[in-house]
This record gives sequence, C-alpha cells and structure tokens, in this order.
Amino acid sequence: MKLSACLLAAALCGAITEPSTEREVIYQGDISPLHITPTFDHGYLIVWERNTDADMNLKRIGVYGPGGALAYHATIQLPNQKHLRLLNGAADTDDTVAVAFDNPGGFAVLDPSGKQIRTVVTGLYVPEQICFAPDHTIWVAGQARPEQDYKIFRKYTPDGQELGEFLPKSTFRPSLVSVRTVGGRALSASADRIVSLLRSDAPGPAPLEWVELNFDGKLIGRPGQHRYFFPWALTPDGTIYAREGGDKFVFFDRAGAGWKPVPVTPQGSLAGADRNGLVFQLPNTTTFAWVPLP
Repeated sequence: MKLSACLLAAALCGAITEPSTEREVIYQGDISPLHITPTFDHGYLIVWERNTDADMNLKRIGVYGPGGALAYHATIQLPNQKHLRLLNGAADTDDTVAVAFDNPGGFAVLDPSGKQIRTVVTGLYVPEQICFAPDHTIWVAGQARPEQDYKIFRKYTPDGQELGEFLPKSTFRPSLVSVRTVGGRALSASADRIVSLLRSDAPGPAPLEWVELNFDGKLIGRPGQHRYFFPWALTPDGTIYAREGGDKFVFFDRAGAGWKPVPVTPQGSLAGADRNGLVFQLPNTTTFAWVPLP
C-alpha cells in the first residue's frame, strides 16, 4: 500500500482558497484487466476479471480494500448454471460485497473473505444495478422478461428476503427502464434516499433520467435528464455530482431546484464519493485521489 498526501489549489466551492489536502491510494494490481471500469464503493474497489476457465461469460471479480491491497478473488457460482453473467456490484460498510448477475437473474452476497454466503435467484426479473442502503438492505434496479409492466426496483434484507417491489415502469411516460452496465454504476444510496439513472425504452436515442426514492420505495424526486451515461457520484448527504460533458462538472442544488456548475477541473474520471468527498480515478488508472468537499 502506498498513501501520499498532496495539495489542491482549487476548492470545489469555486474560489481559489487555501490549499486543501487530499489523499491518494495506489491499487496494487491490474484493476481493469478486461478494460471494464472498476466499481468504487465505500472505499472498496470491485474489479471485473477474466475467468479461470474457458467460459467467455464474466463470472469472476477481484476486490481491493480501502488501502489499495487486494483482498480476494471470487468466482460467482450458481448450481447447475455454468454460463452465469455478472452485471454490477456494490460494497457495504461492513465489508460485504454483492454482485448482480444474469442468466438467470439474481445476485450473490460475499463475506469479507470473499466466500459466497448467499445467492438470491430472481428468475425472469434481472437486477442490472445493485447497491447497499445505510441499514444494510440491498436495493436493485432491473428489467423483467418477457416484457410487461413490472416494477423496476426491489429491496431485500441482508439475508436475502424480499421486502418489496417499487415503481412500475408505467409510472413514467415514456416508460423508463434500468440501465444495464458492467462495472460503473447507475444506482446508489445516501443517508436518506436511493438515486438511480434510468433510460427510456422508446425506440431511438433518448436521454437518461434521474429518479429518487425514499427507503419506503416512494418516488420523491426527478432531478432531470442527461444525454448519455457519464461518471457521477452521490455523497452520503445526498448531493449528486456529475461530469456532464467535457470538463463541465455540475451538482444538483435541491434548495435552488436545479443543476449548478462546480468550477473544478477533474484530474481524471469521477469514480465515486466517500465521506462527503469525491474520488477520482487518475489517468494512470491505478491511482485514486480523494478530493474533499467544503
């Protein structure tokens, strides 16, 4: 592990002020062996790795701890199902990791050693995004096959019991569906809400839309639209920060009910948020920088 302190010349609040300190973590290994964006969550990094067998479907991850050292490798397994496909992952504050998969749909839960301790099969409903809420419940956003007016979100207890299904896609006009990604993320939780990026299921190009739910699954906000999938982060206090295009960096001001620019030039790609600070993956790919927020 290598930790280094360095100085920031520009404050996120906009003015040039006293330099702020930030820290960097250099991850000790290849964190994008398949050129898939790793998933940063609660200080952990989930890396999408090549399988150790000949199966071309993605089934294997590596998990790095907050200090940058590799914690474990894990291959997600489902009895009698060889061609499992991993879609998205999340890490909790108690070192638990959850990974969503397809063929069939479901998710697996790993303990801090990487042992697969729980597997939830959701069948024709495929959870394409996954996250942990502060109370350790597991939230997913997904799509159902065959096409129907299914509910987009589901909530589970830490031991895998379903607590509810929320927001039929017909809630929205045009209908919205979850965003399917491997790595990255389109679903996250703060202290008081679930925030998700959804996309229109209408033919042709369409913007992505922000959707916010409370922990009872009720729709509480629709902050706006953006044209394409992009790096974004949700701070623990519930503020959304996003790189909208080029070097334009914005946050959602709930008091002012709108998106406002943040005059900061990111050093790399926005990877996530941690303790009300933003985390950037620097161009050398293995170094992540923590930028404190005011």
